[in-house]
Amino acid sequence: MPYNGQFGLVQEALGSFGSHNYSHLFTDLYRSGELIDPVIGMRLDPANPRLTVGALNSEDYEGTLNWVEIVPNKHNFTQSNVFEFDGFRSRDLPLGPFTNSTPMLTAVDTKLLVIAIPNNLTVFLSSGLLGSINESLKTTSDVDGLHFLTNCSLAHSIAGKDASPDCIDMSVAINGVSYEIESRDLLQGPPNHSQQIVGIGFNTLAPQEPQTILGLPFLRSVYLAYRFPTDSCPGYFGFAFPRGANRTQEQIAQKPQSTPALSSQCLSFAAPTSTPSPLGAPLPVGVDGKQYSVYGNDSLQVQLIGADQLVKGVWNVTNGKI
Repeated sequence: MPYNGQFGLVQEALGSFGSHNYSHLFTDLYRSGELIDPVIGMRLDPANPRLTVGALNSEDYEGTLNWVEIVPNKHNFTQSNVFEFDGFRSRDLPLGPFTNSTPMLTAVDTKLLVIAIPNNLTVFLSSGLLGSINESLKTTSDVDGLHFLTNCSLAHSIAGKDASPDCIDMSVAINGVSYEIESRDLLQGPPNHSQQIVGIGFNTLAPQEPQTILGLPFLRSVYLAYRFPTDSCPGYFGFAFPRGANRTQEQIAQKPQSTPALSSQCLSFAAPTSTPSPLGAPLPVGVDGKQYSVYGNDSLQVQLIGADQLVKGVWNVTNGKI
């Protein structure tokens, strides 16, 4: 499904499907007492991934968790994980919304390799928007993205190393807190070595609501918590700074400008006191230990999963029938 449901942990608010008998794995686990709290914490940086279910690990993030309520999907949104945000910030642009909606809405998408905005020419025409890039810019008609002739990132991108910290100066502002997007994740490779062209991960989004979508360049740059909806609480996203990332104390010290109305009821979580143990012994995978010949190569023997459930037959080579 394009854009919808690609953040695989997200679920709709309870009862939002009317008379349908709707259930969700996390809801069932929480109701059965298998989870301490209805919350999931994650870091999607492939160099240091983290995932906790039922609790948040304070060792995975720094700063104050910045909670925002997920907007109920009653407006024909193309996504279910929509929330309000302030816009985009950079060194030379205090606040760039890139959207005409009020309030400004965005969503997260774990399969989107870029950040989608209504018109990426907004970035292209803002000469100082992305930081220390070369003044020569180039767009291509056959690629839905920006391509910069850049000095600051080429060598790092070719070598597969981190780009210089100030190569692309762009942050996402949520509830008064600015979250820096890693340059290495906004650079779209591989670069064109002969022309020294490196792609920048801002794509134009077809007209829709929300008008912006935050893909992997953003999600790999933050710590993300998800409080899934329950009977008395809506869903929330919580944002923080990944522990050990290249962030200044000034960035980490930022505080949210507001807290959700139901914070005391819905966002108070217990700290885990032990590591959970498996609930039961692993189930067998179904391999019976027997060896089976491969058709056309009797000397090759393989094991099969669920072979006892296959319909048995004898191949009649004469008439080609079973």
